[in-house]
Amino acid sequence: MNCMECERGGIHRTAVALCHSCSAALCLEHAEVVPKRLEMQVPVCKTVALPIAARLVLCGTCRRAIEQPHLLKIA
Repeated sequence: MNCMECERGGIHRTAVALCHSCSAALCLEHAEVVPKRLEMQVPVCKTVALPIAARLVLCGTCRRAIEQPHLLKIA
């Protein structure tokens, strides 16, 4: 399988990962690895962040979409 982003530019490069969000095939150059905080529930309905983060592979499009500022304000 080849990298989708490279193929769009006419370059043939082997994919090494899939985007977690859209499943696009990505090469090392286009795969963006970001930390994903893991949480667990503890008694009394409390959520606690675990100390070790997992890794999340995203394409540039999905990363920008996920990190865009939220327009809604929650009171």
